[in-house]
Amino acid sequence: MVIYIENSLSEISKRSGFGEEAYENVDFQAKVKKVYEENLMENDWFKVDGMRSIDSIAEEIYQEVVKLLEGKFGLI
Repeated sequence: MVIYIENSLSEISKRSGFGEEAYENVDFQAKVKKVYEENLMENDWFKVDGMRSIDSIAEEIYQEVVKLLEGKFGLI
């Protein structure tokens, strides 16, 4: 399982320290985001809306991991 936490580019660029790294610019990040969303969203990828609270995101990820463990491995 790959978890892709999606955020808007405008929110990402507001982060403290954004732009200090060579690849931290909005144009480059837009290209990366496009590649992920168009080409890498395979069946075992799970996309999460990163604009919600940390607790809400954590709960959603937890529920998806539980489903995976139950379905693929019969573990829980």
